[in-house]
Amino acid sequence: MCVALGAMLDVGPTAAATDGTGVYEDPLGRYRFSFTGAWHVSADEADPGALDHFYLVRDGKVAAELIVSAEPFPMNMRLQDFVDDQVKVLDADPGMFRVSLRRDLTIAKQSATCLIARRVLQPQDGPRQETLIIQYWFVKGRALWSLLMLATPAEEQRAKLVEQFEETVAATFEPLEPDAVAQAIAASKKTARLGNGLAEITLPERWTLLSAEDDLVVADFDKGRLYLFAVPNHEYGETLDEIAYAFLEHNGGLADPEVHIETECTVAGVPGYGLIFTGTKGGRAFTVQVIALTKDTDAFFLYGIAESGAWRAAQPWITAVQYTIKLFDKTLPAKDGLNSNEADDAADGSPTDPL
Repeated sequence: MCVALGAMLDVGPTAAATDGTGVYEDPLGRYRFSFTGAWHVSADEADPGALDHFYLVRDGKVAAELIVSAEPFPMNMRLQDFVDDQVKVLDADPGMFRVSLRRDLTIAKQSATCLIARRVLQPQDGPRQETLIIQYWFVKGRALWSLLMLATPAEEQRAKLVEQFEETVAATFEPLEPDAVAQAIAASKKTARLGNGLAEITLPERWTLLSAEDDLVVADFDKGRLYLFAVPNHEYGETLDEIAYAFLEHNGGLADPEVHIETECTVAGVPGYGLIFTGTKGGRAFTVQVIALTKDTDAFFLYGIAESGAWRAAQPWITAVQYTIKLFDKTLPAKDGLNSNEADDAADGSPTDPL
């Protein structure tokens, strides 16, 4: 979810990710950008949920923070309308003072808006606290991306800080679009439909379709597996987050699960709720992405699991296949050759035995 302007985080850096000059690549395969300076992240790469909060350190002190986030963007909304709504919220905050609003820059080859403001707090028992807010928004594919930088606003350094940021991070920021991968998947024509006709999914050519049964599709890829479940007349809960967590509780199949990321999304034209979590099984570490959907009284779950070391390569593909899912209102005839076990009967179709 995109970070609201008023949500100023106060967390100190705990581990260095990388210093100097180079390219940062998100371990979950969502984005990358170039950087200059001693940038750190809030945790090491074993904790993927913390890898969107960066710190610029100078002389042993935090000079600036960067928070990267993305959320689904309604197709019927314009970026300008969204920004106008955010400006109204900002202007209503008595501690916030807008400096400028720009609509003339480009990030990831998309038109972007930059909003610069100061947030001033005056605690009763301490000195005045002033934070410079530099907020960038742009839309790429189906996502609204947010680059939020926070700094102590020394007036003589403000222009230089913005200039350096735009010349490095903003100029090179690249979302790794799952839509583009999904188009490559769709071209493979390897489509598996559930035997009950409620849903179908298209898979990459190099993946192995293990089975397509009445309520479950199972496919293997390098060091991982993907499932598409249909649960007619489900009883997992009423809200999407309840449904996702109830499914995880009953079907997660991993010891010591720890949720790192949770977000709303849209799949097959219906709202969804996604979780990314880690856990262990048989002494091996795994990372899982699960998305819960509902249509009428039915629930659907896309569940992708990979060994943690392989997750970086697998995750963009796991994410992308969600865009190939189709949900149907009634049972349709199954496609020939794709509604029964095709390859290994060794796959039992249960996420409790992920690999």
